[in-house]
Amino acid sequence: REARKARKTIRRIGIGLIEDKIRSVTEEKASGGGTDLTKSVHDKDLLSLMIKSNMSTTVPPEQRLSIEQMLNQIPTFLIAGHETTANATAWALYALCNNPVHQKHLRQELIEAFPLDDSVPVTIESLNALPFLEAVVRETLRYHPPVEFSARVAEGDDIIPLDKPYVDRDGKLRDHIQVKKGDHFIIPIMVMNRSTEIWGPDGDVYNPERWLKELPGATSTLPALWANLMSFLGGQRACIGFKFAILEMKALLYHLIRSFEFELAVRPEDIMPQEMIVTRPIVRHEKDKGSQLPVIMRPY
Repeated sequence: REARKARKTIRRIGIGLIEDKIRSVTEEKASGGGTDLTKSVHDKDLLSLMIKSNMSTTVPPEQRLSIEQMLNQIPTFLIAGHETTANATAWALYALCNNPVHQKHLRQELIEAFPLDDSVPVTIESLNALPFLEAVVRETLRYHPPVEFSARVAEGDDIIPLDKPYVDRDGKLRDHIQVKKGDHFIIPIMVMNRSTEIWGPDGDVYNPERWLKELPGATSTLPALWANLMSFLGGQRACIGFKFAILEMKALLYHLIRSFEFELAVRPEDIMPQEMIVTRPIVRHEKDKGSQLPVIMRPY
């Protein structure tokens, strides 16, 4: 009942937002503003840009999104473009609180690249050039993937060959999996990201320094979109916004770690993950308060 009520509310607000944005873009177009995305736009939020792009004369009518299709993108903006990055950053702070040496190393790298007097501009290229920042982001997304598992449905019959055979429930040795159309699959993202058979003996340990040396050869066998990690999945339905998410996370860590020292306000073992599509940190004895990560912040 609550879910239906929430969907109804999202739909009502979403349609209102879309209609307002369409009206604004139409008025701008009528006044000579056109639908050129490089020019000043009434708003530059994702919804406005999507609507303006959809109304562009360069888009064939059959390729334009309907209001219903645009409405379906709003949960993507809210969940995929917000919740995942926010929680990944929270888990990065948790890991750095538990590893003060890594936190100090990252802060030193950030301050050396961007002095506290702000004399050096921050760019995408300069953020991407920092090896330990890259290592912390990769290790966080490896060890604390925002989504622990995903699901897929087979579109047709197939056979999946196995690297290692297994004994089935009937005692028979199998070297493949027979797939039928409509079969459901669970993709265990976290299990693959932490597997010691793939990542080596310390695969179940948070260690950003692994990314500063050569990775075990088995990691190259993962059909991943980025960094041999399944966090963004792979194939045709991989995360389309992964580059933006990585950049967002780097920018957040740049501002936070460069400006503050972080320390957990509770014992590390009091923080536990709660899987609600996106895996969030919660306090073990305060589950009723929802997701939270109590930390002590000291200006640096």
